[in-house]
Amino acid sequence: MSSVAVGVRVVERNPVLELGVAALLRGAAGIELVADRAARPVREGGGEEKGDGEEEEGEAAVVVVGLEGPRGLAEVERLAAVHKVVVLAPEESPALLVRALRAGAHAVLAHGHFGAAELAEAVAAAAQSRGYLSPPVATALVDWLHGGSPEAPGRTRGFGHSLTPREAEVMELIARGWSNRRIASELYISEKTVKNHVHQIYRRLKADDREHAVARWRVLGPARS
Repeated sequence: MSSVAVGVRVVERNPVLELGVAALLRGAAGIELVADRAARPVREGGGEEKGDGEEEEGEAAVVVVGLEGPRGLAEVERLAAVHKVVVLAPEESPALLVRALRAGAHAVLAHGHFGAAELAEAVAAAAQSRGYLSPPVATALVDWLHGGSPEAPGRTRGFGHSLTPREAEVMELIARGWSNRRIASELYISEKTVKNHVHQIYRRLKADDREHAVARWRVLGPARS
């Protein structure tokens, strides 16, 4: 880690969790907390005074964000435009973890499954623009992508082989980001027929949604003869 301390700000809606995360970071080598709630003086009449860095988020090189649901993704995206972001998210929501990474997060840790050392390591990685996934997060993502299949992703036949030729054709267009309407126009079929194909694709690939299906398709690949 660089000899220059990395400025870190904790963004968490729950003040108790915010204090807990800050406590893990406080005293860690090479880390300086910005707008530390525990260090803020109390105003006369109650409430906290804002720290010098609280109004100006730019002072923090890395922001640690608690992500409780999809609505927090907009916050991650907003912060990632200025900072390196470390996300704390529930491991039981792998689709949310993927979206957090796409929103700009450099590191993702599973809530309740990390200590001070790992949090500091994730912050250091993010500060250097390196990716970091805690073991529970990595495991959850792999299981999600593989759909619980015992077969390895390097097999000669991927999940695409379980699709009919038409479903595989539709899946290829979905992977390109095409809408159902555009797919229908391209294949000269009705939009309702496309929706039926999409439903079958989800079922065969054991996918939760379009994004999940694309991830499974890209990782495991279409059928190869």
